[in-house]
Amino acid sequence: MAFLGPSAYISPDHYASQPHFPTWAYAAVHVTGRPRLLDEVRPCAGWTT
Repeated sequence: MAFLGPSAYISPDHYASQPHFPTWAYAAVHVTGRPRLLDEVRPCAGWTT
């Protein structure tokens, strides 16, 4: 399964040095495992936001 985050086009005009080309900045996370249903909601200790 993949989760996609923010993405943005990066124009070559944003680079000061030569050569420069357009690119795409993005964030993605790929996860694997077996899903399971939880009977209760439990806080995730140690997670930071």
